[in-house]
Amino acid sequence: MDTVTKPRTPAADERAAGTGQGGAETPDRSVRRRRRPRRRVILSLVAAGLLLLLAAYCVLLSVLLTSAQKASAAGDQQEAIAAARWFERLSPFERHKGPFNVGTAEAFDRNYDRARPELERALELTPVADECAVRMNLAYVHEKEAEAFRDADDTEQANTSFDAARTVLSEAPEECRPQGGGQDQAMDEAEERVDSSQEEMNNPGQGSGGEEGSGEGSGEGGETGTEPGDDGGEEPGGDGPGGESGTGESGGSPGEGPGEVGDEKREELRQRQQDSQQRQDEENSRDSGAGYAEKPW
Repeated sequence: MDTVTKPRTPAADERAAGTGQGGAETPDRSVRRRRRPRRRVILSLVAAGLLLLLAAYCVLLSVLLTSAQKASAAGDQQEAIAAARWFERLSPFERHKGPFNVGTAEAFDRNYDRARPELERALELTPVADECAVRMNLAYVHEKEAEAFRDADDTEQANTSFDAARTVLSEAPEECRPQGGGQDQAMDEAEERVDSSQEEMNNPGQGSGGEEGSGEGSGEGGETGTEPGDDGGEEPGGDGPGGESGTGESGGSPGEGPGEVGDEKREELRQRQQDSQQRQDEENSRDSGAGYAEKPW
């Protein structure tokens, strides 16, 4: 039995072929083809915009860090702090750099009570390779706080701060202070300075000032220049060689003129004391600035 085939209409043939009268595409198919390239253009523009925003974001972070460092070097610590704060707010990466810059700027401004917590927070966030620079600045702050306590005659707190400075330096990982490197040498010098300052505070009679004072006192006009029962005139802390009370009130040695040689000797000792103190201050100033301005980037 023959199969009966249903006749197809012209409209069905056109839909099957995807064309209308005269072989033209249907409206639906033509619209779909036009939409494809338009979507590609839109996606490309969105991707390009995102890349531009990311680049601008990275440039902004770099500018903020550079501004903080330049402002701090120029002495404008408040501007440095503001730029570092903005970096900390905006950057999800390198989180230690914000508090490190803030703490360093506060230290340069001698606000050690505000610098210390910032640098401690930076130390918690910093990678191992960057620890030494953070530790150097934090140790510097502890050292300066110890000196302030020492000057206020609070020896207990001064010792606590000196110990904290030494601990911060000694616990530095080997990765950040390779043997014989510049960073290792700077940290060794900082440790020696802390030890020397603490030893001088706790044992003032053994400092260089006491030795020089005793040497001058035994020289010409010094053997009999000290009154019986006098302690030599050396103050705790060893400010210098003897000073005014290092020689007796009468001055001079037996058989010399009426105090003339003694007066000259006291003036010479005062001048030497001033020169010695000035040299010590200059050395301390150079030592205090060595290494502490370095940053881990």
